Amino acid sequence: MNRESLVNKIGSHDLSWEETHSIIDELVESINETENLYDAIIGINRGGLIPSVLMSHKLDIQHGVTTVESYQGKNKGEHKIDQHVSILQKLDSDTRILLVDDIADTGFSLFEVIKELTKLGCDEENIDTATLHYKPKSIFKPTYIGDWANNELWIYYPWEQKK
Repeated sequence: MNRESLVNKIGSHDLSWEETHSIIDELVESINETENLYDAIIGINRGGLIPSVLMSHKLDIQHGVTTVESYQGKNKGEHKIDQHVSILQKLDSDTRILLVDDIADTGFSLFEVIKELTKLGCDEENIDTATLHYKPKSIFKPTYIGDWANNELWIYYPWEQKK
């Protein structure tokens, strides 16, 4: 399927379910081509939850969740990471993790969750990342990228409610 490239698009884009599944299929294919084996997929709640569940089914890997909250108001820009990672197995330095989010916009969510996972005993070298989209302004570049997006583009994913 030929998707419209989001690299040069500005404004907003309503991503369809068809586009979403196409991107996830391409990500899964890229992961399979590397022959990297993962013990767990962890989705960053909320945006990465649906993509991570879909990927966990396609890759037949157990799934877990963590949450990142961005503060508003006077603490805007600060992030709070959920201290609990929902996962069936114990995380340790040998656990190979694929961390999934919808987009690497600023990159802070991915960066902060990796920092937290290392505090829980995971080896940072055993943590790879995947996002449906990546913006070049992001401070963090994922291991697997579904598509690049213009820094000025707002993407509405099909599971989101427009405000």
